[in-house]
This record gives sequence, C-alpha cells and structure tokens, in this order.
Amino acid sequence: MSFEITYAPKQLADIVISDSYVISKLDAYITQDTKRPLLLHGGYGVGKTSIANLLPDAIEGRPAVVNMIKATDFKTAADVSSQFKANPFTGLPCFSINDGQKRQYLISNELSITENAAKVLVDVLDDIQEHVQIIFTTNHLQTIYGALRSRCTILEIKPALAMDWLVRARFIMKNEGLVMDDQLLLKIIEDQLKSEHDHRKLLQLLEQVVWQCRNGIMF
Repeated sequence: MSFEITYAPKQLADIVISDSYVISKLDAYITQDTKRPLLLHGGYGVGKTSIANLLPDAIEGRPAVVNMIKATDFKTAADVSSQFKANPFTGLPCFSINDGQKRQYLISNELSITENAAKVLVDVLDDIQEHVQIIFTTNHLQTIYGALRSRCTILEIKPALAMDWLVRARFIMKNEGLVMDDQLLLKIIEDQLKSEHDHRKLLQLLEQVVWQCRNGIMF
C-alpha cells in the first residue's frame, strides 16, 4: 500500500502543523467548546482537508458522524436553502448525528460559492451556529463573500517546516524497520519542501527513500 494511504493522518495529532497560533485555535475548538464556523485557507497539499476531516473526531473524542457537502452544492441560493432545509420537529437542519454526539458537523472542502448563495448561507450560519459546527476549506480566501468570512474563524494553514516534518519522517522510517541519520533525512525533507510544499509529495518521496535504502541505493 502506498505511503500516501498508509501514513495519511488518522488523527489530528498526525498532521504536521508548524504554526503555534493555528494549533492553539484548533485546540480551542476541542477543549473550550468554541463553535464559530471555521474557514481554513492556504495552498494545495498543506493539510487543510485533513484538519477539516479530523477535527470533529478530536472534538468528540471518538469517530464523529460528519455531513459532507460538495462545493458544487453551494452554487445558487436555492442550493443553500435546499441543503439546510429544517427538520419540522426540531427546527434544525436534517443532518446525521451519533447518539450522545456533542454537536452536528458540516464540512465543505474547496468551498466555491456565488455571492447570492453566500448571502443566504450567512443567514443560515447565524441560525445554526449553536448546534452545527461548520468547517470550510478554500484555496482562494478573497473569493469568499466578505460577510461570510466575517462570521468565521479564519485560519491560514501555512507550509510546515522541515524540522517539524522530521519527527513524522522518523516515525515512518522506524515503522518501516529502517534507521537513517537525522541530518540526511532532514536534508531530504528540506530539499523536497523547497521544491513543493505538498504533504502527499513528501510521503511519495519518503516511500522512494525507503525503497532505495532497502535496495542498497544510497543518497
């Protein structure tokens, strides 16, 4: 199985995040019952989607039932109204929830929304914030309607530092039964991150490193 699958983050702590401010804000959602809609933005491959998908589990302390909405489902005002059609018995959106779950979760990755749809969504957010934790991700923050941005906690997910990736890389090497000098491993990581900050690409590179070590091809 490829390293992209084998070593994909399984819990929030597996994601390499170098920004202490981001870590503290995410921790507030877990430990302080913060419920404000969360909008994650940044470049490709830096971990936005992984954070969005794994944060609900961290909040609940167990696997959470999460409702995923495709970016394309927010194209029109009618789309938004349909997605958030209320349950006549509770007055809340008809989302799935586990028994005993702290809140409902809605995730929309790579949010793409028209201004008219965003205006409807703004009203929805005001109504459901206490009950539904909404998490958006986007690569293009400035294309998101201003009033929608103002209702969210906005976190920029920046590329992780090589030194922070070293801990994860060490774990991978150990799990593969290999030992590599830290300075050499750090240089491999640094060179890759200078070229591309995509976490998936780095996992692909580490898979190649393991293969070369096992086949006697040294760096």
